[in-house]
Amino acid sequence: MRIKLWIRAMRAPFFVATAMPGILGAAMAWSREGRFSLTYLILTILGVAAINAGTNLANDYFDHHADWTGTDDINKENNPFGGGSHVIQEKLLSARSMLIGAFIAYAIAAIIGIYLVLKVGTFILVLGAIGILAGYFYTAPPFRFSYRGLGEIAVGIACGVLPVLGSYYVQVGKITMEVFIVSIPMGFLLANLLWLNQFPDYEADKIGG
Repeated sequence: MRIKLWIRAMRAPFFVATAMPGILGAAMAWSREGRFSLTYLILTILGVAAINAGTNLANDYFDHHADWTGTDDINKENNPFGGGSHVIQEKLLSARSMLIGAFIAYAIAAIIGIYLVLKVGTFILVLGAIGILAGYFYTAPPFRFSYRGLGEIAVGIACGVLPVLGSYYVQVGKITMEVFIVSIPMGFLLANLLWLNQFPDYEADKIGG
């Protein structure tokens, strides 16, 4: 079924992890300021999930088109925690479709972000832009953070720290030092989840440089 295929391509089960920072930020807003909007929380989680989906799709595309070798193409550890979704390698979706899907996901995130900017404030635009750029350039040239040992740092910030700050901001319209400090362990948690996923890819990544 086509929907199941795209769910696999986006690695949607991992969206649970991207929802946690949004919930944490909203919980702090309720705890510290007594303010909470379920609509804003849902939009925040959907926006972060869209960025995560775009990042995963772009990641598969650029790993497939790496200059020296397609690391996912030579990765035999086909499991839920490594080697990408493998839908390109199994010829279930074309690489071009994956890249188009990534841009559509980023566009959805941008639309949600623009709506929240109009309702809350412009700072959310800054957070969203950083998240999209960090996700796209995780494997896209010229930066390719994951190919330079910076992937976990980028993800920890983009998927951990920024969503906590963003979720809090859309609820109360400001950022505090307290919420920034609380966001840091969440950043480490998301970075470590990605770090653990690298072990099954070790041999293929080693060959790919």
